[in-house]
Amino acid sequence: MTSFIALPVFLLVAIPFATCAVPATVTDVELATFSEDILSNDVNNCGSLVSLNTQGSTCFSCTKDAAPEPLLTVRTEAYQKPTISKLLPLHNNYVFLTGQPEVVTNDEVREETEFLDAIMTTPAMKKAEKFLLDKRLIVSGRRSGGGQNNAAVRDAVQQIWFGLYSRENRTLGSSGFEHVFLGEVKNGQVSGFHNWVFFSKEEVNSKLNYRGRIGTVVNLGAKGKILKHKFDWNNREKPISSMFVGTSPEFEIALYTVCFYARPGARCPVKLNGKNVNIQTHYMNRLGNRYVASAFPDI
Repeated sequence: MTSFIALPVFLLVAIPFATCAVPATVTDVELATFSEDILSNDVNNCGSLVSLNTQGSTCFSCTKDAAPEPLLTVRTEAYQKPTISKLLPLHNNYVFLTGQPEVVTNDEVREETEFLDAIMTTPAMKKAEKFLLDKRLIVSGRRSGGGQNNAAVRDAVQQIWFGLYSRENRTLGSSGFEHVFLGEVKNGQVSGFHNWVFFSKEEVNSKLNYRGRIGTVVNLGAKGKILKHKFDWNNREKPISSMFVGTSPEFEIALYTVCFYARPGARCPVKLNGKNVNIQTHYMNRLGNRYVASAFPDI
């Protein structure tokens, strides 16, 4: 018998979105510098291990399948990267229908903890941690020696990404992580689903049909690409979506988290491989806290 524990959001460690301290102003230049820095230091990047077969172009309202072949070809080494190998076990932890409650088992809590342990020590997340604390976007306590208590950033990341909230029927059936790094179905249509690792696995399992690119692919050099596209998942349509391809999960969480705090619910201008890119975040309010509702590259 599988043991499980329910994890209501109010039992998670709460790091309020707004604190008594006044955050420092974050400029567009600082966001550009930060984003280029974490891309350069994306040590688990798989840009050289993933190939794209974009095929034909399509549009939001187009009905024709412009891509008869799969989009992604991923070398096995990509899935063996330290943080990606910890991401994979999370793929079967969620119910994709938004109106159904999530029951979080002890094994799932362990897998979530191991994933956070893996990403929080990476250069990308360390740089995000420093940025969030220096800019007082997250306000931590102080250790007896005078240094900042950086556990506050991990607590905040865990809350805003893994804290449960409702999108439908007042059931705790969604989280930012599920929405962005996997996908959900609401009212018969796919929502979220912005991660290439899950995309590749669902293609291999014949659960996803890529139907063509939309617009121009953004080239991040050896670090990967950004793609806007259309696909069907579990026989349901996602008429337009976007995702990074080849970047590590910690790069995406670092970038999205900084934008979530620096430009909440708005376009966040960043620079990647010398190119201007917007990151769009949305948030969900519950019990006085904000959670990631969505985050994706807006190209």
